[in-house]
Amino acid sequence: MAELNYCVETARRDAAYDCLCNACSAEWPESHQQRGILYGRCVMLINAVIAAAERSVPMRTKPRQVLSEKPLLHLLNLIKQQIQTLNSIAEHVFNVSSEAELLAELLGVEIFRKLEETCRSFDGHERAALKALNETLGIGKELIQANTLVRKSGFGADDLRRYDKAYEEYKSHYSEEARL
Repeated sequence: MAELNYCVETARRDAAYDCLCNACSAEWPESHQQRGILYGRCVMLINAVIAAAERSVPMRTKPRQVLSEKPLLHLLNLIKQQIQTLNSIAEHVFNVSSEAELLAELLGVEIFRKLEETCRSFDGHERAALKALNETLGIGKELIQANTLVRKSGFGADDLRRYDKAYEEYKSHYSEEARL
């Protein structure tokens, strides 16, 4: 059964990745809390991309072809780590600002001020990390497009039809999932 669905899993991977790229290129919310929610949704999307990428390799694939999938999977895992880092930064800044009074009382004013300073520093780091993520997503887009072209060249007419139909369905599904 898995062998029959590799065109569908390829479509799922492609649709989830396209939605991830769209989410990351959209205007980002000013609120750290809202960004944290968006980063969480991006983690969900990259997890879907990775799972579909792993399931989309036909079982009868030659070892060299399986090896050719490794750079893409490595890059997808890097993207996941980048998004998780952004999520951690946004959560830290949100938590410090939302619990400012309590933290100042518990930690003392001097230590709390140092903690607040990390938040200002993290804002700059978040912008740089987001820029790096978008650059990495661009590389991933090129890899996925090239991989999809190779796969589609081996699809029959029915597989191409199934890919196109699945892509549209998954694109709609993941677009809803990514929306704030």
